Amino acid sequence: MAKLSLRKGSAMLVTDKLSREYFVGELADEGYLVITGDKTVLFTDARYYYETKSNAPSNLEVRLFEGLNSIDDYLKAQTIKTLYLDFTKVTVSEY
Repeated sequence: MAKLSLRKGSAMLVTDKLSREYFVGELADEGYLVITGDKTVLFTDARYYYETKSNAPSNLEVRLFEGLNSIDDYLKAQTIKTLYLDFTKVTVSEY
């Protein structure tokens, strides 16, 4: 799994399929990847959750995606103050 160096209190939200594959391999067909300085978490919906969780490497946490609030709640719990997005892949109106 690829590593990303981030400052404490910051995270990157990865939404693009090819970018997710770069970080976690072909495991993540659908979902949102949140990368912090010490954790990588994949949020995926119920269609993919159980299969992804059973095939995930030990250093990838898989969580059930229940809307953008689930990502927001996670970021708040991790005291993330800065969120990086790839604006070539995500529009501001999307999020």
